Amino acid sequence: MYPRTMNLRTKFDTLGKGFSPDSQAIGAYYAKETVTLLEREGQVYRPSFILGIKVKEKATVESFHDVINLIWLDLAGSLARLFGLEVDDLETLFSESDPYVKEVTQLLYSFSIRPLVKKELLYLNRLQYIRGMAHKVEEQNNWEVLKDNQGTYVRIPKEHKGLLQLEDELGTSYLALLPIGETPENMRNCDLFQFAQDLSFPAELRMKIHYPRLKGQGGIGLKLNWLSERFKTEHKELVQNDEEPSERLLTVRGLVKHLKQRVDNGQPVVDWIACFIVYGQTVEEVRQNSATVIQQLHTIIHIHRAKNDQRELFYKCLLGQPLGRQLHWKHRTTVEAVGEWLFSAVSELGMESGWYIGRQDTLGDGGSRGEKTPLEELIYASNRFVFLNLLAIAEGIKGALFDAPHVAVTGKTGKGKTFLVGLLFLYSSFMNVQSLFVDPKGEKRKWFTKLIQDPYYQKHYPLFVEHLQKMSYVTLDATNPRNYGVLDPIVCLSRVDAKQVAQDMIDELSP
Repeated sequence: MYPRTMNLRTKFDTLGKGFSPDSQAIGAYYAKETVTLLEREGQVYRPSFILGIKVKEKATVESFHDVINLIWLDLAGSLARLFGLEVDDLETLFSESDPYVKEVTQLLYSFSIRPLVKKELLYLNRLQYIRGMAHKVEEQNNWEVLKDNQGTYVRIPKEHKGLLQLEDELGTSYLALLPIGETPENMRNCDLFQFAQDLSFPAELRMKIHYPRLKGQGGIGLKLNWLSERFKTEHKELVQNDEEPSERLLTVRGLVKHLKQRVDNGQPVVDWIACFIVYGQTVEEVRQNSATVIQQLHTIIHIHRAKNDQRELFYKCLLGQPLGRQLHWKHRTTVEAVGEWLFSAVSELGMESGWYIGRQDTLGDGGSRGEKTPLEELIYASNRFVFLNLLAIAEGIKGALFDAPHVAVTGKTGKGKTFLVGLLFLYSSFMNVQSLFVDPKGEKRKWFTKLIQDPYYQKHYPLFVEHLQKMSYVTLDATNPRNYGVLDPIVCLSRVDAKQVAQDMIDELSP
């Protein structure tokens, strides 16, 4: 999981294409101000999950000659890598795995996981070397030459042990890799990916997983048998000497027994390492964020600074790097234990682009005053920005059940429902659509008229005052029978469509 930059300027430029011709000036002004105010707080991002799968071509042999040929090709490839040689025709090399890539892609589509396009993959590879540096995505997603992409200097500053310094043409940043150490025997509810999303600063959580061989020569079954006999002997010796076995010995023996049963039943076991990666512009920022991660998780899981392993962990966590013969920080658990981390589980509101309408509460009752926590504290403690574009709702969002642009605003009395609806109406008035606001109390017209006539707003917000002056107001006399039902949208439809809409409304209210 990594914090994917929202690239606000590009998104608002795209949003600006939908501005009304007579609202271009005010729409562009508030779009620019929104970007400026949000970027003033720091990087605007959303959590994004990347799943990398090693696709290895399956070798099919039908004769002894095929076996010799495969051995020769494997030996030739190993010798070439030994002398620093690389494959020249990468397109042909990758095309050999196309059938297996398509098979994996079709399998993952059922989980709503889509493959990355080329530019996305290039950017992710480049991002590993420019963490914490200000950049534009469209300028960094075309680095195809490996040496240019990895041109960043990665060094260990002598005066700041336990950190890495990245130096690139974009600037300088610092980062720290915090590997996961001791874990509880039962990893239920260790939702670390959710924890990483709730942090108030950008952070990554990277995990390398390998499925070791279970049985046979080199399989973990032999090692588990040896460990089982070893702990059994230790336990027996303690009992013979009238000594109580330690809690640690009993726990470890139980875990080994559990893993041994899984291996005997052919159930998979995984080896893995995982690191939190925090970064920033200054050493103090990185150290403070590192301390936050360690302190908030110390009651659940142990996170280490790994001061002497920073460079090795940096290269080990790069995209495409295998776990290999990793010894330090490696864990062996069941697949279910890894599933408790809640990979790809997100809780976010809003859309990828649109007008900024607020933030998602991440504190809940954990604020300084519980349910009575001040609104300002809840706002600035959250890094989950909510964007909404009412026009996009009618365009057919992938996975949505309906295309109609209907939005229900619900909540407790006095918590801002009317304010939100008014804000959405003002934003929609910038767009190239017709908007109708039904105001039974007539408050909007009264306040807008008062604002238009105020010299202060005329001087400091001329664009907004001019925009309000363009609005048309219609007052309906409720005592006039001719006005009965004029606000009912069904009267604007044909007889058949009106009947269908009425039936749909009843079905939705009482399914």
